[in-house]
Amino acid sequence: MNLTAADTVIFIDSDFNPQNDLQAAARCHRIGQTRAVKVIRLLGRDTVEEIVYSRASSKLSLTNTVIEEGRFSLLNHTHSAAAGLQLSEILKFGVDKLLSSEESSIQAVNMGLILGQSRDGEWLTDEAPTQTKDLPTEEEEEGESEGQSE
Repeated sequence: MNLTAADTVIFIDSDFNPQNDLQAAARCHRIGQTRAVKVIRLLGRDTVEEIVYSRASSKLSLTNTVIEEGRFSLLNHTHSAAAGLQLSEILKFGVDKLLSSEESSIQAVNMGLILGQSRDGEWLTDEAPTQTKDLPTEEEEEGESEGQSE
């Protein structure tokens, strides 16, 4: 692709990090570009893409606010409860629209069945097998290899 001739950037899948999208769009503004660059972003209504774009926009505005005020670092504190709530909102977003449509035959949604079991915010996997295969010890392996070489 010849970026000096490109004058349009189309985003089909936005990144959670808005700086990645800005960098991708900036590639068309490299040395040699003489025309204005148009940026088009495709989003599906009532989808996760819409939430990703919304969060990326808020991150970008926060970045701009911090840089404008001359503060280049924020207080270090964790937002684990807020992150869990945000994840829940993302997963539930659009489900009400999907279920309220006239064509929908789904009566109730059990998110636990769809997403799988979790404990303390971590996904549970299948239990490890309780039976273990008895592997030969190093001495047994050495004895077998010596017996084969004779």
